[in-house]
Amino acid sequence: TLYTIHYKLFTIHYTLFTIQYTFYTIHYTLYTIHYTLYTIHYTLYTIHYTLLTIHYTLYTIHFTLYTIHYTLYTIHYTLYTIHYTLYTIHYTLLTIHYTLYTIHFTLYTIDYTLLTIHYTLYTIHFTLYTIHYTLYTIDYTLYTLHYTFYTIH
Repeated sequence: TLYTIHYKLFTIHYTLFTIQYTFYTIHYTLYTIHYTLYTIHYTLYTIHYTLLTIHYTLYTIHFTLYTIHYTLYTIHYTLYTIHYTLYTIHYTLLTIHYTLYTIHFTLYTIDYTLLTIHYTLYTIHFTLYTIHYTLYTIDYTLYTLHYTFYTIH
C-alpha cells in the first residue's frame, strides 16, 4: 500500500541519516587526530632547529678551543697540560657534536614520517568528505521523493 511504501522510505531516510551522522563523527575525530599530529610535527620541527643551533654553536666553540690550543702550544711548552685538557674538551665536544648530529637526523626522519601520516590522514579526510556528501545527496533525493509522495498522497 502507499502507507507501506511511505513507511519504508521514511525508514531508509532515517537509516541514511544515522550513517551520515556516524561518518560526520569519524570525520571530526580524524580531523582532531590530524591537527594533533600536525602540532607534534611542528613541535618536533622546532626541537630539530633548536638542536641544530646548539650543534653549530658547539661546533664553533670546538674550533675556537682548537685555535686556543695551538696558540698556547706555540707560546710556551709549559702549557702542555692545558693543551691536553683542551684536547679532551675537543673530543667531548666532538662526541656532543656527533650525538646532536644523530639526533638531528632522527628528528628529520620523524619529521618526514609525520608528514607522511599527515598526508595519509588528509587523503582519508577527503575520502570521508566525499562519502559524506554522496550520502547527503542520497538523503536529499529520498527526502524529495518522500515529500513528493506525501504531497501526492
